[in-house]
Amino acid sequence: MSRLFLLGLALFVFLIACSPSSDSVTPTVLPELRGSQGLQGLQGSPGDPGTEGKQGAPGPAGEVGTKGDKGDRGEKGDKGDTGSTGTPGIKGDVGERGEKGDKGDRGDKEDSGVVGPKGDKGDRGVQGDPGGPKGDTGAVGAPGPTGPKGDQGIKGDKGDAGAVGATGVVGPKGDAGGVQGYERIGRTLTDSDSLKELEILCSSGKSILGGGFAVSQAGIEIQRSLPLSDGTGWRIIASSKTSGEWSLWGFAVCATVH
Repeated sequence: MSRLFLLGLALFVFLIACSPSSDSVTPTVLPELRGSQGLQGLQGSPGDPGTEGKQGAPGPAGEVGTKGDKGDRGEKGDKGDTGSTGTPGIKGDVGERGEKGDKGDRGDKEDSGVVGPKGDKGDRGVQGDPGGPKGDTGAVGAPGPTGPKGDQGIKGDKGDAGAVGATGVVGPKGDAGGVQGYERIGRTLTDSDSLKELEILCSSGKSILGGGFAVSQAGIEIQRSLPLSDGTGWRIIASSKTSGEWSLWGFAVCATVH
């Protein structure tokens, strides 16, 4: 510090000595003097932070790093929820029937208890006075012991089912159903009788299906027009109140009925 002071004082004296007088107007050029470098001053206080600069452009992608070591095994996770019920499996085949077990032995029969001896007959009571009340009926004696029941025989095993019989012979084919052999038979009766009865019979083997009639003149009364009781024909009964000849015509419808 003293050294700097001395240098500064010497420079001041030199400047005074070299300064021109007031009469002279020509400036004097002083030789350039350069002192030695002074000591470094104390560090100033830090300045305020500058504004944040703009983000630089992304750098190029780095090379893929080497594969890291395998990590440690993680802890066991929580138990998952129960899954939905699966589709039922196909029903298995029926197992073979087991062999028939042996028949168990019959248990022993319990022995009947020993029948006790028959008690002695009691003494006869003293006869009461004739005028006294009637005595009570004596107690019924105990029944005699029942003899032991015989053992029941062992039930035999069920016999095997018999074999299926052979199929019977096929019978002959039956006649076709329905009505066959349709026929219509007519007959006429002409005379002067006031009462006429007309029967029309079906051919052999055929049955009556229906019938009808007609007369030759008015005033004829039809009293019956119906099938025979055995179903083999048709009967018509008619009468006339007038005299003279007249005609009764009838017909029957027959067929073979199955």
